[in-house]
Amino acid sequence: MGFLTGSGSIFDMGERFPVLSRHNESSVQGVFIAGDATGSPDIKAALNQGSKVARHIAKTLPEGPQGLDYDVVIVGGGPSGVAAALEFGKAGVRYLILERKRLFHTLRSFARCKPLYYPSTGEATVKAGLPFDRDMESCDLVENWEKLLKDHPPHVSLGETVKDIQSRKVITIRTDKRDYTCQRVILAVGRLIHFKKLDVAEEGEPKVHYELPNPEDVVGKDVLVVGLTDAALETVASLAERNRVTLACQGEDPAAGCNLRSVEAVRRLEEQGKITHYAEGVVTRLGVREAVLRQKGKEVRIPNDLVYMLAGVDRTSLPTEFYKRCKIAYDRDWRLWRYIGLILSMLLVGGFYLTKKTHPDFIRIGSWNLDKLYPLTYSVIVLAFGIKAIRRWGAFRWKASPHKHGNQTLRLSSLIFFQVFFFFIVPELLVRDWMAYSIFYPWPLVLGPSTIESIMQSYGYWVWGLALILVGVPLSVLFHGKKFCTWVCGCGGLAETVGDSWRHYSPKGPLNRRRERYIYVVTGFALIATVVVAFGWDVSLGGWDIKKVYGYTVDLFLIAIIPVALYPFAGGKTWCRYWCPVVGWMNIVGKKMSRFRITPDKKRCIACGMCTRYCEVGVDVMGFALRGEAFGLNNSSCIGCGICLHVCPTDVLEFGKPLVQIGISNPAATPTA
Repeated sequence: MGFLTGSGSIFDMGERFPVLSRHNESSVQGVFIAGDATGSPDIKAALNQGSKVARHIAKTLPEGPQGLDYDVVIVGGGPSGVAAALEFGKAGVRYLILERKRLFHTLRSFARCKPLYYPSTGEATVKAGLPFDRDMESCDLVENWEKLLKDHPPHVSLGETVKDIQSRKVITIRTDKRDYTCQRVILAVGRLIHFKKLDVAEEGEPKVHYELPNPEDVVGKDVLVVGLTDAALETVASLAERNRVTLACQGEDPAAGCNLRSVEAVRRLEEQGKITHYAEGVVTRLGVREAVLRQKGKEVRIPNDLVYMLAGVDRTSLPTEFYKRCKIAYDRDWRLWRYIGLILSMLLVGGFYLTKKTHPDFIRIGSWNLDKLYPLTYSVIVLAFGIKAIRRWGAFRWKASPHKHGNQTLRLSSLIFFQVFFFFIVPELLVRDWMAYSIFYPWPLVLGPSTIESIMQSYGYWVWGLALILVGVPLSVLFHGKKFCTWVCGCGGLAETVGDSWRHYSPKGPLNRRRERYIYVVTGFALIATVVVAFGWDVSLGGWDIKKVYGYTVDLFLIAIIPVALYPFAGGKTWCRYWCPVVGWMNIVGKKMSRFRITPDKKRCIACGMCTRYCEVGVDVMGFALRGEAFGLNNSSCIGCGICLHVCPTDVLEFGKPLVQIGISNPAATPTA
């Protein structure tokens, strides 16, 4: 782990995805990727992508060498892989699905009655052989697919684990049983699900299971079920008639967040004395024939043969190691071209801003030098890339989905308006005074360290600027959090438009969130420098006084050169997140007083990670969603851009006050699609 490389570095963007062509072909010729590993976050997207890739391969498949085992091998028997197989079946392509466990294994791993919410993102309909067109329960969806596959059975080999893929003149797939040769491969390996562990010393014993049991196989046993999820409650209900079942969960009431049918079934069993329920029961030790629980400080020993740990999902991950073994290139791999790009970006951006600061007459058009041309150019760039960002997020489809698209239309239009009118037309063409930038830029973004004489010459602007920071900013933070940064601010305007294409490159993880404390150093420096210079306490050393140091470090390098140069490498919010003194003040006043919140509905969360991926200030949005915990300035650096709401396929998030959770302290969440 280091500052520049590895996990926790400033270039750690969290989950990464393979570099793919527009037809989803990877960097390895003939190897295509579909499903979760491409960033397709839900069942509908996976189905459409698998079908689309298969149709492309079927149209472009050349006549290969004789003696190959198959034309195409599909690795993974989830929705994407099976959808591709059905397309190949219709096209007469010889294919084989290799699946380590069973078809649709991930869907079968969760509660049978788990609701699946029809996604609101992506294409409007499913264009695949497997139907999915409305909200439904997982058992119904899989049952429908199984009926369809009876009439069109796919060619599948179960129980095989793919170890390696080698692409030369032909492609060779090595499994734990044999080798296969083919012309094309579709990797449809989905997201890896990591369930919450029991976390006791004896967990390795074979009697601990993390998947739903087959009730027919469990008879006459002392069974302990751990968890407060639909899967746990279903397991209790299905095993109670022919076994002695105990339910242990961290929470007094299993009703919150669970399917009502399962809740009522478990309550009836408890009332009839057919199960034992230990609310707030924590497993502390397992023996060969017993389990030890701790409940409200007391130790309880119960007979035990089997344990089903069904407390939900701890985290998810992508099959990155397997894909890298196959030599597949990933987004933001640090190869030579990327190092060259970083150096060139720093040199070009740095050269421009240094020239503007030290030799503004180097470029002159008529009476306008760089100082005058810069705000015009800046505004044109924000306008052009702002329109591009609006188009990217589909915001022109306002009527189709005002909740998602309307918010982005208003936000980006607001940024464009403030930049063009208040940060160019007003100060440069109407007032013709650079101090007029402070109309919407609070101290110290325009009003840097100045002497008393200079302050008195522009007394009105200083009074207004200080009123903004001391009154306007707290009021804005109280009701809207840090939306100023993403609706108004010109610095944020460039980041939200030019930097929008790289927003998913923002530094992720706990270490990068701790680095946000750097912002208080800059905030303190701005305050100290302003006071020292104003009262004439400035000192000079080698021609460098505090005002000049502030001008070069904060106004040049931290606000301009470094963050703009890092747009393609660390996203657009480096300045706003780590150094902006106004944001530092927002954080201070917002920790206690801000009412702004984004509230998740954890039941709808499928743990796809898109919200966290596209958060440009590194908030672990998915973590909050899985816990059902509202977030705002009190517990995150959220700036209220709303992109997490926009990219969420199942509409988990909404702006508003946190919902009241009744009867449960930390409910487990389970992905469902």
